[in-house]
Amino acid sequence: MIDGMLRLNSIAGRIVVEQVHAAEISSLANGLTIGLAQPGEQGIRISSITGGVDLIVAPGVNANLRVNSLMGQIRNEAPDVSVSEMKSGFQIVIGSGGKANSISSIIGGIRIRH
Repeated sequence: MIDGMLRLNSIAGRIVVEQVHAAEISSLANGLTIGLAQPGEQGIRISSITGGVDLIVAPGVNANLRVNSLMGQIRNEAPDVSVSEMKSGFQIVIGSGGKANSISSIIGGIRIRH
């Protein structure tokens, strides 16, 4: 588990992180695999990812994710996650929802699973 804020910026290789509660992740060139724990007050902000995002949701997580500027598809494999298309992107509700978090400027799609 990662305590505190995780900050990753301008990395050329694929990144894999687990049990993240708070993060600012941007400018990754080969995709991101992130294990999402219950987001904390600082939230999760992911932007400018080439290669897609693999979102692994821990059991019991309740969160909202706003997705903007996605070039690819959202593949939802988690039964307690809903994906809705909105005027400006997508809304992902995990469990019963919660504080807003954001994912933007993704090339390669988003996969959601447990």
